[in-house]
Amino acid sequence: MHTVAIAVVLSMLCAPCAFAGAVDANEYQKRLKVYQTIEPVGQSALGESINLYTGETSFTHTDLRFEGIGPPIEIVRRLSRRDGGQDGVPNGFGDWHLALPHIATLTPGNEGWQVGADAPSVARCTQFGPMYSPPEGAAPRYGGLDQRQWWRGYQLVMPNAGTQDLLRRTASNDRKPTTGTWPAVTNAHWQVGCLPATRNGQPGEAFVALSPDGLKFRLDHLSYAFYPPLSQNVSMEGKPAVYTLTRRMARMHVTRVEDRFGNWLDYTWEGHRPTRIAASDGRIVSFEWDVASARIVSITQQPGSAKQRTWRYAYRDNRLSSVTLPDGSAWSFDIGDLVAASPRSVSLSGCFASGFDPIGGAGSTPAGQFDATATLRHPSGLTGTFRLAWRLRAQSSVPSHCMGQTSMYESLNPYYRTLSIIDKILSGPGVPRQAWTYAYSPARASVDRMCTQGCATTAHVEVTDPA
Repeated sequence: MHTVAIAVVLSMLCAPCAFAGAVDANEYQKRLKVYQTIEPVGQSALGESINLYTGETSFTHTDLRFEGIGPPIEIVRRLSRRDGGQDGVPNGFGDWHLALPHIATLTPGNEGWQVGADAPSVARCTQFGPMYSPPEGAAPRYGGLDQRQWWRGYQLVMPNAGTQDLLRRTASNDRKPTTGTWPAVTNAHWQVGCLPATRNGQPGEAFVALSPDGLKFRLDHLSYAFYPPLSQNVSMEGKPAVYTLTRRMARMHVTRVEDRFGNWLDYTWEGHRPTRIAASDGRIVSFEWDVASARIVSITQQPGSAKQRTWRYAYRDNRLSSVTLPDGSAWSFDIGDLVAASPRSVSLSGCFASGFDPIGGAGSTPAGQFDATATLRHPSGLTGTFRLAWRLRAQSSVPSHCMGQTSMYESLNPYYRTLSIIDKILSGPGVPRQAWTYAYSPARASVDRMCTQGCATTAHVEVTDPA
């Protein structure tokens, strides 16, 4: 018994020595396999993400994940009304958005990314704070619009960590790297520090972001793009008027990702277009663009080598229609008006009063009618159809300021509309038809002066799964 026990122990100790290479290769192959073949169909089989508060629906697909020593190279596509509906903002894939790490913010008029309450400064990191507002009105106003109406702050966008608001660090928050200036944080424990200059020659400072697991992102390639203007009813000398503010989208793009051990990815840019991602261990991914249309037509892994693999992108009417994978299988898309559907404004017939709702309860698309239908087909053959309609939504206890002379109106409208999912239908080879339906509670808006006795504070959505 003693001899057998020793033999077993020795065998166990030697097994890793004899088969270490095989085990490591097998484990690496398991990690790569899901990205080299058709992805398994899971609960969100078509990459859908549904916001159960608003009903808004987005899609996220990872086309390529190239692993090695150091950070993986990932190419992620995202479809969202918030990304694809920004006329003039280059997305890379037509109506789909190329999701690479960056910091985003809005700038007013033709002003660049400047901060400061009284005088503009491009020390946008060391003096981290609200966007500078030119002196047409007292800061924080821009012309006739309050800064809170046209500006949404700063967003840190990471493909695998979502969109996070950047928050100014408080004096009591001293958990930060011991070197450098780190003026901003996120609620997901990311830290944002300062770089003295941008890499592409734009004036001013840039940023570095540190993830909770120690990845460091240099965000120092600054680009600007047109962003839809904002119009607002304002009061000028007691009379209603319309003020229009032009805006630009500013993005501070990633140029390097580095892990704790010094392994890195370098990103090469031409304007707003990434052209190449190279890793310290020799991995390379290159982008081919149709410059005239600002669209990606192909992405190649290890270009020029015997192991070259290419993903190809086709478009119809400036919309992504298919993605052909290296093995010949393909995604196909007919997104319809999911992104293009024009937002419907909500107008009020007066001011809120006891027993009087100035919208009269209207505003949603009638039941049984749809404003957008999107169909996606997975490489496995699974097909999903998503039907959406405009639904009236509301906020409660909104600050009220009844304005005007002959015609009265609320300065802040508590009503808004969202393009909300109504049903989702899946079908395909070996998959029986399955349908989910979504129903939303009525919109119940209120203003603060009407809420002394309490107002609605909850809303609900009813989701019916397949029978």
